[in-house]
Amino acid sequence: MPDALERLKATLADLYVVERELGRGGMAVVFLALDVKHRRKVALKVLLADRTATVGSGRRGHCDPALAGSHRC
Repeated sequence: MPDALERLKATLADLYVVERELGRGGMAVVFLALDVKHRRKVALKVLLADRTATVGSGRRGHCDPALAGSHRC
């Protein structure tokens, strides 16, 4: 993962300073970063490429109400 982290840092260098990994799950990794423009700490969620190719293949249009908030699904 060090190579992937370095690529992420290089890709986002103009927007964020990626500090460290906060956590990971089955589909994504969350990093602590500094938003350069707004000078505040943020969490960046990065989907794992090898896990996302088949996600949602049979669930097009699905909307999780807990995530949607006031958005109508």
